[in-house]
Amino acid sequence: MPPAHSPAGAPSPAAAALNAATVAFLRTHVPFDRMPDAQLARLAAVARLRYWAPGETLLAPESGAPEHVLVVQRGRVERAVPSALASPGETDEPLQPGELFPVTAVLDRRPVAFTYRALGDVFCHEIDADTFRGVVAESAPLQAFCAQRLRALLEQSRAALQARYNEASSSEQSMTTPLAALIGRAPLGCAPDTPMATVLETMRRERIGCMVVVDADMRPVGIFTERDVVDRAARNQLDRQAPIAALMTPKVVALAHEATVGDAVLAMVRHAIRHVVVVHDGRFAGVVSQRDVFALQRVSFFRVAQRIDGADDLDALAVAASEIRVLARNLLAQGVAAEPLTQFVSELNDHVVQRVLGLVRADRPIDDVAFAWVALGSEGRREQTLATDQDNGIVFVLPPNGGGDGAGGSGAGNADDARLEPVRARLVAFARQVNAGLDRCGFPLCRGGIMAGNPRWCLSVAQWRALFGDWLRNPVPQALLAANIFFDLRSIGGTEPFVHELRVWLTEAAAPRKAFLQAMARNALETRPPFNWLGGLTGSGRGERPEAIDLKLHGARIFVDAARILALAHGVADTGTAARLRALGTRGVLPTTEAEASVDAFHILQQLRLRLQFGDPAGVADNPNAVLPERLNAFDRRVLKEALFQARRLQQRLAADYQV
Repeated sequence: MPPAHSPAGAPSPAAAALNAATVAFLRTHVPFDRMPDAQLARLAAVARLRYWAPGETLLAPESGAPEHVLVVQRGRVERAVPSALASPGETDEPLQPGELFPVTAVLDRRPVAFTYRALGDVFCHEIDADTFRGVVAESAPLQAFCAQRLRALLEQSRAALQARYNEASSSEQSMTTPLAALIGRAPLGCAPDTPMATVLETMRRERIGCMVVVDADMRPVGIFTERDVVDRAARNQLDRQAPIAALMTPKVVALAHEATVGDAVLAMVRHAIRHVVVVHDGRFAGVVSQRDVFALQRVSFFRVAQRIDGADDLDALAVAASEIRVLARNLLAQGVAAEPLTQFVSELNDHVVQRVLGLVRADRPIDDVAFAWVALGSEGRREQTLATDQDNGIVFVLPPNGGGDGAGGSGAGNADDARLEPVRARLVAFARQVNAGLDRCGFPLCRGGIMAGNPRWCLSVAQWRALFGDWLRNPVPQALLAANIFFDLRSIGGTEPFVHELRVWLTEAAAPRKAFLQAMARNALETRPPFNWLGGLTGSGRGERPEAIDLKLHGARIFVDAARILALAHGVADTGTAARLRALGTRGVLPTTEAEASVDAFHILQQLRLRLQFGDPAGVADNPNAVLPERLNAFDRRVLKEALFQARRLQQRLAADYQV
């Protein structure tokens, strides 16, 4: 029964004392310790203390959606896997006093995924679901707790994976090492008015490869490196009396001291630099060089990249490309998160593509045509795992010839047709040779023919615009399928400005096309997370193992599709799924906590896909993205379920937004 009240409606003294005791208990535990008194008082006012005897069931999947959340007040609660998928007696860690459950089941209004039993005498505060959901809606700490549970699970999963592969990775330093750990000396910088002669003498005496220029508050304003010395000397521009401000590079690539070695590696490769400045609260804290990072690993990112870039022929390139898999396995074993790991793989794959383009251009010169080789699909989003085929195309412009629009013409029937087709024929022949070279390097030909060597996907800028415009105006099934691949385009090699302009045009053109976006949403919702009616995992029903779950089709793709649709609708230009979701959170399209929870869930699925592609025993031989749930341990199943429940929440939002 609820607490007694006085005739005037105020709680009785006994009820007030009970409420105060409940508030005091809650305040000693996360997340209640960060909540305002008024919100705690609302929860305490409806809380009821209940008792369960040893072995008694508190909650179970067959009981339907729970009507209360519980906070353990005394005792321990067993969380047992209630399915035939579990090994006999398999359980998760018991819930301790102060723990709140079942949060996601109550928020989603679905049955619990576990059976909860009392281990000994158990007392719990029972709070009705409607009140709890109402407080969640207005409580930032409680919202953050509900969303960050996924992040905590992701971190636990990475730690468990690292421990599992510890022997394989023991000889390698982790790419997750904070940059602060690599700084071995006090920061050495100089003021902008320091003479060049003084800077050079300091660099020689201290045996450093660069000098960071800082202002009066120790904030980096420039950098001067050994490479700058050689370059200036070669052009007779090394004035030893000039202030360093006149000769430094003013754009400094800086990372916070808590950033990782992996962050530094990506920055060095993307910006073609050898030094990354480290800052703490914006102030100069030190420098990490390519040499520092290079020494960390026997099979390093830089070594693989250098072997790829230095390959003289396709045979040598194929050998170098095979090392990407070795490096990726080491990084996975070190606990590198799925997001940077897929970015590492994508970056090295870009190097392979660029080297194949260079080798083919040497054999088949095509320098008189301005074109860009574009990556599509997962490669365009920088989300490639290790099981990937080719998805690519070409965007080109006609060379100026005193007529036409200079951007590839405006389509069939214009005066440029006679010039356009011969150019495209040359590019298609070139692209087919590139596609064959990539196939030799471990990137299989696309079975659907979505490759630059297919004349359909080797088009001028104007032709791409016309094609995209037709898809936007006529959202037939074929157009929707194509949009899921082509709308994530990114330039890898060649002339890039007009690809960026094409992306800007697409972002602006898609937003007002409500019918197209609604059709995309309807199409995306045809693929649902693999749950049965009790909220348990069920197979995707595909292939020779219908009991397996395809994590790409029925997991990661849900986040990819939803992020793409919402990004197009709200003018978000990013192509990566995580970047799109974060941008949607920043713009208020999604609540920030929901956006971050979706990012974490997406990365949980990506991490498990990578594990399967390295031969995890839970995988299926003929599908590198399929997992057999019965082969996962209790923790991995729990993590997978939570990620897929988040996918369902994102789909529910998509369905509500587009009324489908």
